[in-house]
Amino acid sequence: MIFFFTPGGMEELLLAGATPAEPGVAPPTRDLSLGKPPTELMGRYATENLPDLS
Repeated sequence: MIFFFTPGGMEELLLAGATPAEPGVAPPTRDLSLGKPPTELMGRYATENLPDLS
């Protein structure tokens, strides 16, 4: 997949919300449901979540 974010800066939100990887340690399993967006981080990086139109 290719994602385009315009204007740039979304990568900073993704890095801020991520847990750093540790060499030789498997990542924790996660619930893959979308759940509630991280509103505090989204506000800090001037990002908004569009409503579900389905």
